[in-house]
Amino acid sequence: MKHKIKMFSSKRSLYVTLAIIIISTVTVIVSVHSAYYYIVTKNKTVDAMKETSLLTISALQKNVTNLIEAYAVNEYDTLVLNEIESRDMLAILVEDFNMGKVLGKESYISGKIRDIDGNIVDYDPKNSQHRKQLEEGYYSDTHTIISPSGDKIGAITIFISDEVMNKELNQIITEALINTFALSLLLILSLFVAYGEYNRK
Repeated sequence: MKHKIKMFSSKRSLYVTLAIIIISTVTVIVSVHSAYYYIVTKNKTVDAMKETSLLTISALQKNVTNLIEAYAVNEYDTLVLNEIESRDMLAILVEDFNMGKVLGKESYISGKIRDIDGNIVDYDPKNSQHRKQLEEGYYSDTHTIISPSGDKIGAITIFISDEVMNKELNQIITEALINTFALSLLLILSLFVAYGEYNRK
């Protein structure tokens, strides 16, 4: 009887030890792979942000330059709206020095921003929520607008949030946890079945 109890205890101890080894091994392997994929994904996303910013500014710069010189605020506001609708951006702002002079200011700032619900609205410099969103933006890029005569007549600033990137990175973490649990469970069950079959022989 004591011999059987000792054998049962020894078996149970072996099962626990093997289960711990399997879980630890799977966790390390999945964690290393996920960490690598996490870093690669983050770097790719940041590079894509920069590329999107440059493409947007290139698309806007020439047209906005002519419209600022023509004091055509509504026209370049429409261009900004079209760009922010077609790209995943937080905000696009235009700083207009010419219109600013007309209004007796240093510059006239206009543009579009996505509100907290994701709707595109007119940017309001006096709106504290808008300013907070820009401050919390993940990436921004500003390019000066130069007239054909070489004068600085304004600037375009692109703001991109990290919302989409965070969703992708959180998905990687979630998948890593699920994969670790699933693989560990599968390997432990397979080991127990194989060990049980071996003992029957």
